[in-house]
Amino acid sequence: MTRTFSSEKEFRDWNESMFIKYDNEHCVNHPNPLLRFVEHRRIRTLLRFCAIKDGDKVLEVGCGSGYVLNLINRGELYGIDISKTAIEWAKRKLSAKPNVKHLSAQPAERMKFANDTFDVVFCSEVIEHVPNPRKLAEEICRVVKPGGRVVFTFPNEGTINFAKQTVKWLGLYRLMLKGIPEHMEDEWHLSEFSLPLFKRTVAGVFHIRRVRAIPFFFLPLRYAALLRPNK
Repeated sequence: MTRTFSSEKEFRDWNESMFIKYDNEHCVNHPNPLLRFVEHRRIRTLLRFCAIKDGDKVLEVGCGSGYVLNLINRGELYGIDISKTAIEWAKRKLSAKPNVKHLSAQPAERMKFANDTFDVVFCSEVIEHVPNPRKLAEEICRVVKPGGRVVFTFPNEGTINFAKQTVKWLGLYRLMLKGIPEHMEDEWHLSEFSLPLFKRTVAGVFHIRRVRAIPFFFLPLRYAALLRPNK
């Protein structure tokens, strides 16, 4: 599906409504234990790739309500999200964490940070939601330090849609995938991501160091990628 927006305000308003409808903890806390397993495996892989150390300056791009930042007890933590509602929720959730230094609502493709600011930047299940994924990659490259670590995770839409259709064919969709649309590209996703599309998106901006299929190599519902900036 191709969705266009006449202004940044239109995109912000649409994204706000989508966040409230499908906030980023929806799948993490889903009643289906298999979905929870996939999401928890995604987060474990993400944090392992980030390899955050004491003293690292860390940015989450698209932090949502702060679920992942709440799991990190090292480094100085920063989070942004274009959704004002997400940032309000994140500030409440993270108010007692002394290593959270800054949370703000701002667009991922135009961040208010200086060049070469962060040791680690991660962006999980966000790239498929933005109007210009290439611009997002370039902006993350701008704010990460040379030699820094960048981690993306993203859905493998083809495999996900096949799995959903199989569950539907078995008559188990309402039981197993309650509240999840049959095709997210009809709702919140602006790009139908895959590993080849991701590689094309970041080509020339990042060097891909590692890629991990989630939850398993034979069932790649999502991917995690560890990158190094080309600068």
